[in-house]
Amino acid sequence: MTTSIIITFVDGKQSAEIESICAEYLKRITWKIALNRIQPSKHTDIALAKKAETDAVLAKVQKSQNVVILTEHAKPITSHDFKDFMQDLVDSPKQVHFIISGAYGFDDKLLDISHKKLSLSALTFPHKIAKMLLIEQIYRAYMIIANKQYHY
Repeated sequence: MTTSIIITFVDGKQSAEIESICAEYLKRITWKIALNRIQPSKHTDIALAKKAETDAVLAKVQKSQNVVILTEHAKPITSHDFKDFMQDLVDSPKQVHFIISGAYGFDDKLLDISHKKLSLSALTFPHKIAKMLLIEQIYRAYMIIANKQYHY
């Protein structure tokens, strides 16, 4: 079975440099990885913006998926722990769906349906960089699981 991963993220302006780095990692991975970009809400009210972005993301989520929310409210894990986490997901028949919020986070509706909450670091990063770090960690896990050398 081919591993299938979706990364849905809320992001307005794309950065050519970050997109280039992400593309480089993605072309090295044989797992099928799809990226869904959601435009940030134009609401000036934070609660309405969170709801609108959450609803847009929920429209992309299927009940049959393992939903993983990136959030600052989860305990950060190591790269080794992430590799173990990915190994468990790779062994599962369910599609993996990582979700990165916009600037204001998500409302509880999305948090409630997640199977796992994940933090990449105790540090706070712009969401574009969080996406890049997630893709790099998926690549690192892929290389370790495939018994390939990560460092060149």
